[in-house]
Amino acid sequence: MRIECQISRLETALSNIRKMHPHRGEAVTRIGDTLIDKVRKQLEEISFDNLEELAYRFGIREILACVEIIARERVEETAQKAAGILVLRPRKKALYRVWFKLVPLYPNHLLEKTIKEMISKKGFQGLNEMPEVSPAVTNWLISKRLDEGVLRDHQTRSGQKTLDPYLKENHIIPDDGLHRAAWCVLLKKGSAKLISRETPKRLMEVFEDARNAADSQKFGQHYLNVLQKRPNWAAPILEWIEKKFGVPTQDEGKTSIETPFWRQVEPTAKKEFAIWVMEKRIEQFFEGQRADFWKRFLQAGKVIRVQEILQGDGFMIDFGRFGVIEFKQVGNAAYVYPQSVFSDYWRRSQKYYHPSEFKDTDRTIRNASLASWDGRILHPRNSWQESAAQKIHQLLRNK
Repeated sequence: MRIECQISRLETALSNIRKMHPHRGEAVTRIGDTLIDKVRKQLEEISFDNLEELAYRFGIREILACVEIIARERVEETAQKAAGILVLRPRKKALYRVWFKLVPLYPNHLLEKTIKEMISKKGFQGLNEMPEVSPAVTNWLISKRLDEGVLRDHQTRSGQKTLDPYLKENHIIPDDGLHRAAWCVLLKKGSAKLISRETPKRLMEVFEDARNAADSQKFGQHYLNVLQKRPNWAAPILEWIEKKFGVPTQDEGKTSIETPFWRQVEPTAKKEFAIWVMEKRIEQFFEGQRADFWKRFLQAGKVIRVQEILQGDGFMIDFGRFGVIEFKQVGNAAYVYPQSVFSDYWRRSQKYYHPSEFKDTDRTIRNASLASWDGRILHPRNSWQESAAQKIHQLLRNK
């Protein structure tokens, strides 16, 4: 069967394929394991003092084999000798191969050190001639670390773009180690402006990537510290932090111990996170009017800590100078206690199992300005908030 096609269409199709599947390191010679083993043996047998003599005996294939040895070798001395050969003979093909090994295998300290030393002798010209190498490589490699150079260039040159499009335009694909490393440095050191560009969904993908488990604590800490305030944070990320690292300690006194995660979170961010947690707990426990009422005091910075008690049937709200104990079932009054009494209830809260154990009008708060008040807040429908708010504000004013 005869197949006909238009040359222009064929060229267009081939062009699209090349764009989608670039051959990285074009025309680089294939190096077999036999040659690699032969070169490795020569490196093992020679001393560093005689390395230059060996370097100038090697042809291009042996030099390229040294790149493979750096990428694979477990014996550090042998890998160092291979790197020495490349620095002594910084051939263009070797420079290409080092780059196209470094990008997918990043971080690889020896490959990165080697390419920088090769460039210091040969310059960037050879590397820049490759169509699959970004022109930004000159900015990347002058940084102390390649991944930090990528992020710095992204910050200064990419306008309002997010990180993924920037990496794609610069020939860094998702499977590359440099791609993941650039994301890691963004989430550990990136500015608030850069992190805010990214969608919560994309950030969560990086946070939950199993390969980033060792860095997850630093990701969470930096996210809170650099963005600082609740309006700048995304709820899914806060939920992830709470699930993985818990919440800042609410226990009073010098005996409380902060977890390693929260010890590295700045006080302002820690306080903001605590308010977010308390607001969520208030919303989960209360419905409608009562939730809105107590959230007003929380958002005004008057509430220190909260906790659920009685297996979800009670709730404690600590104002510092005094505290309030509310109950789930409608018809129960809230009890307001002075600090000493409330703190005692807080410490014993997990030992009590019935609402009556938290109700004692003989111990409720007393106030000269509220002489006729017995220290309880009643909740008659649609008429309790104003009176209760006046009482709470009066207690907050007292020194």
